[in-house]
Amino acid sequence: PLPMRTGRYGCAVAVVGDQIFVRGGLDSEGKKLSSVEAYNVCSRKWSRVPPMRTKRSNCAAAAVGDKVMVFGGFGGGHHLASVEEYDVRSRTWTPLPSLKTERSGCAVAVVGIKVYVCGGEDKYGRNLSSVEEYDLRSRKWTFAPAMTTERDGCAAAAIGDRIFVFGGANDGFTILSSAEAYDVRSRTWTSIPSMDTGRFA
Repeated sequence: PLPMRTGRYGCAVAVVGDQIFVRGGLDSEGKKLSSVEAYNVCSRKWSRVPPMRTKRSNCAAAAVGDKVMVFGGFGGGHHLASVEEYDVRSRTWTPLPSLKTERSGCAVAVVGIKVYVCGGEDKYGRNLSSVEEYDLRSRKWTFAPAMTTERDGCAAAAIGDRIFVFGGANDGFTILSSAEAYDVRSRTWTSIPSMDTGRFA
């Protein structure tokens, strides 16, 4: 594949159909980006996408149907609580209700009509165990049960009715190999076997 038009790190990725959307991050000079690029896996070409409303790095992203949601991150010298949504069909960005907590380095997973934003770092530099739950129908945020440990720079994935969260750094900035799973029905977190290597992104 051809390289992206803009070199970037600390960006977020989500997939809609045959397109991979890469948004935000930092450029080679450390400047925060609002730009977005899409890679079409069929044509093997990159295209420009309308930029986000806010420049942000270390944000989280998730695809829900034909829309891409972007959560939090770091921008303008501070941690962000803002959320925005890109409609692939209309090619427009729309603001959504903000998170209850400003957070960067968080992870996101979607189960049914709920979006879960896990961990990250808050505006005071504290690594978080808290989890926020967004209802796609009511468009409201609530707190879900917290993880068993703080995790900044962690990763998350959903399988069925469970969310799996891996690694990150705790509030003492120990890089974690531990992992845990959240059951959305019982609303409980359970430790699962650790990875062989601690990982932080």
